[in-house]
Amino acid sequence: MTPQSLTGDERNRIRLYFLDSRLRYGLILLVAGLVLVELTLGRILLLAGLTWLGAVLALAAVRPSEEELDRLLSRDLSSLIETATRALDRPGDEVQVPPLALLSPSPLVARAAGLRSARPRSGRDGRLRSPVNRAVILLPMEDQLGLYSCDQNAVTGQTSNVSVEEHHYRDTVSVRMEEDLAPGTDSARRTASTQRLSLELTNGRTVAVPVAAAWQPSGGGGGALGPTELEKTLSAIRALLRDKR
Repeated sequence: MTPQSLTGDERNRIRLYFLDSRLRYGLILLVAGLVLVELTLGRILLLAGLTWLGAVLALAAVRPSEEELDRLLSRDLSSLIETATRALDRPGDEVQVPPLALLSPSPLVARAAGLRSARPRSGRDGRLRSPVNRAVILLPMEDQLGLYSCDQNAVTGQTSNVSVEEHHYRDTVSVRMEEDLAPGTDSARRTASTQRLSLELTNGRTVAVPVAAAWQPSGGGGGALGPTELEKTLSAIRALLRDKR
């Protein structure tokens, strides 16, 4: 079943999750008001701070849960997998292993048009979720591995910086997961977002894909995606590498 694109209301739910309430500004107004409470200006600042904090609490009450956000993102990725399959111009039955969608926060977040009030948020599971992600779709086909990548704006549904690559298995040396720690990062602070998928080619080139979350089509039908154990898919891809060489 072909996945349906997200509706405008669903896009607004995503925007609401990433909306920055700017709590610090409310706290600044509140503190300034308390300091100057004996003055008229202080009372005005105090009232403004309390109003701001009330708006922050109201936003927290209607903000979508992480589970709802992930369901929406998975549907968005389902549509992207369809786009990737068309871009590689291969029939669906040629895909040997279920497509794998990899997400990581994109460096475009800070300057993404129309998202000045949005910011990435860390969930209770410790994973950083972002309104704009670098999405990479892996399509393990009969004789080659297809890679479709783009910057995906989950709020607007727009994609940019699209790249399509095909690598024959005989030209692929290895596929592996690595830690992607910044210099000086303590190993105790490693998170899923510090991983990367590395594809080493015979020409000496290495294709590195940051990974914060991995998704695959689930068995429930309807084009839905679900979180996956990345290593299982990598094992299947490595098996294809061995068989096709």
